[in-house]
Amino acid sequence: MKRVNFKELSVEIEIDVYETMDFRKEIGNAIHRQAVTIPMDELARKIYHSNEPVDIEDEEYGLMISVLSKSFSLMLYQAVERCTIEVKKDNKEG
Repeated sequence: MKRVNFKELSVEIEIDVYETMDFRKEIGNAIHRQAVTIPMDELARKIYHSNEPVDIEDEEYGLMISVLSKSFSLMLYQAVERCTIEVKKDNKEG
């Protein structure tokens, strides 16, 4: 499972110059436009409305990255990857 804070992405706006930016709405809408499954639509809405970091299943993360790589410039795709952390699933949750 992965965790990403879309509200505070570290985006490289110039070579070696980073700025913290909020891309929740843009990323949520991009995923929503290309969603072909209910889980992807739910992820889009979860990102769009998030105020905290979002936990994303590995399979959904891969699909999301695929959408982002086709919808945005390299700098945003890399910002998401840079701000992604691996989290362990709580055994109580399955």
